[in-house]
Amino acid sequence: MTAPRPCVLLVEDDLHLSRSLDRVLKCEMDLFLVKNGLEALQVVVSGARFGVILSDLKMPVMSGIQLFHELEQVAPDQADRMIFITGDSLTPTAARFLAGVTNLWLEKPFSPATLRGMIRRQLQERRAA
Repeated sequence: MTAPRPCVLLVEDDLHLSRSLDRVLKCEMDLFLVKNGLEALQVVVSGARFGVILSDLKMPVMSGIQLFHELEQVAPDQADRMIFITGDSLTPTAARFLAGVTNLWLEKPFSPATLRGMIRRQLQERRAA
């Protein structure tokens, strides 16, 4: 019997990056794609649960930081599963946020192997908890 495939929520406003990450990850895991934090929040509030939530920090409508704070209130177990992606030089606000949370984060550009490894690490840590 094979283990179930992990389910990952990808929160990314860049369509090209979303498609690239979908191609990179779909061989190992099920990916659910949304364009911003508000869409992600609605999915989680509706009852969906994910092994990992991979979220861009800077997005229109609702940022990854705002999503994290909302999830802390409505689904803290999901906030703990977030991995953040940042593509810009970190603003002071983003740097303070990342320094203040225990969540993993990646700076663009990153390799597919680095991303897969970080997701596996997150899944293993959550299973052990």
